[in-house]
Amino acid sequence: MTGQERADFMSMRLSMTVPLYFSTKQDKALSQRRQELIQRKYALQDEWNQVREDISRAVSDFRRSKTKPYCSIAASFHKLDKR
Repeated sequence: MTGQERADFMSMRLSMTVPLYFSTKQDKALSQRRQELIQRKYALQDEWNQVREDISRAVSDFRRSKTKPYCSIAASFHKLDKR
């Protein structure tokens, strides 16, 4: 055998560690993130509802205040008429 002759194949060894409970840990992390997302969604919905309530209350107060001064002025004139 001379130095020119070689074998036709090559071998290689590869090793890696695979965690046995990887999918379980990943499922828990995914579940936790989903819960956090749901909580944020509900918090946002609560804020939205609060803003709508504040707007409705402000509109109602505004409408009431538009008619109230007129009524109090009319009542004042009515009191003056009775004197």
